[in-house]
Amino acid sequence: MNTPLKLALTLLVVTLPALVFSQKLSRDLLVLKNGNTQSGKVIYSDSINITLKKFDHSTQKYLWTDIDSVKGLTYKTNFFSASLGISHIDYWSTLLYKNEQRTSAAFNYRYGTLKWGHWSRYAELIFLSTNPSKIQRLGIGGSYYIPFDYTRKLNYYTGADINFTIVANNRNYISTGLHFGTEYLHKNRYRLFAELDLQRAIFNINQNTSFCFMIGIRSGKEFGKYYHKLNSTHTLP
Repeated sequence: MNTPLKLALTLLVVTLPALVFSQKLSRDLLVLKNGNTQSGKVIYSDSINITLKKFDHSTQKYLWTDIDSVKGLTYKTNFFSASLGISHIDYWSTLLYKNEQRTSAAFNYRYGTLKWGHWSRYAELIFLSTNPSKIQRLGIGGSYYIPFDYTRKLNYYTGADINFTIVANNRNYISTGLHFGTEYLHKNRYRLFAELDLQRAIFNINQNTSFCFMIGIRSGKEFGKYYHKLNSTHTLP
C-alpha cells in the first residue's frame, strides 16, 4: 500500500470516531442571558439547576435564572418513509443459467432514526414487481447529511446499505449499494426526498451495477417539543 493511501486511511480512522463522538456530546445549546452560549449534552435538570456534559467529559451546572433558553443542535427523531420508483436489476441467474435484466416499479419502506445532526440509520424493505420473478430486499443502511445537518430546509445526503435479496423461482443473493439523495424538510416533520440507489450483487457472476430511482416522504415526530417542555418545566422529558 502506497504512503498517501496509508495516510488517508489513518486520518479517516482517527478523525471519523472523533467527529461522531463530538456530535454526540454537542446535542444541546445553552443560550445565557448575558449573550454567551455553551454547547454539550444536558444530563440533568431541576427547577434550580441544569447540568451540561461537555466534549471533554467535564460537567458544569448552570442556574436557570442565568439561562435564556435551551436549543437543539442535533435533533433526534425516529422516522418512517415510503417511496415509489423505478428499478433496473441486472444479475446472473444460477438456476436459469443466464443473465437476467429486469426493469420494474419499486416500492421502498424504511424505519430508522435521525441522530447527532448528520446521521441516519434504518432498516428497509423493498418490493420489486418484476415478471415473472418477484424480488424482495431486506436490509440495513445509513446516510450522512452533507455539507450541513438535517435541520436545514434543503438537505443532501449520501450513504450505503446491504441487503439480502429474495428472488422467487431463483436462488437468493446479497447485494451492497451506495445511494445519493436530496431532501426537503416541511414543517419540521415531513421530509420529501428523491434518491438514486446503486446496487451490486456480491458473490454473483454478473458484477454489473443495478440501480433504483425513488421519490417519497419521511415522517417523524417533531423533536422541538422536547425543548419546549425543557424550557417551560425545567425538567427532562
